[in-house]
Amino acid sequence: MSDDLDPVALTRRLIAVDSVNPALVPGGAGEAARTEAHRATTGPPPLRRGEPSWTDCALLHAAGIDTVLFGVDGGGAHAAREWVSVASVHTLTRTLASTATAYTA
Repeated sequence: MSDDLDPVALTRRLIAVDSVNPALVPGGAGEAARTEAHRATTGPPPLRRGEPSWTDCALLHAAGIDTVLFGVDGGGAHAAREWVSVASVHTLTRTLASTATAYTA
């Protein structure tokens, strides 16, 4: 069996090239603007957590572009019953507008 079809060889190759490169750079301008905008909109600081998935933010981060990934409250991402809290959509809208204003000022 060739390495391309052998599941053990393929798994070893995937593990060898896989890496974890957290994108959060505490104190970055984007993160600071988003944190302040979130506080101004909601009161408390934003919840910070890691996600076990990849997004195109990794490409921006790798290019040296300050990147912040955040969104609405909800569940079932990409599933048949995906949902979001309408209140969190309104909060996100205000936070995004405030972040963009602060970051580009």
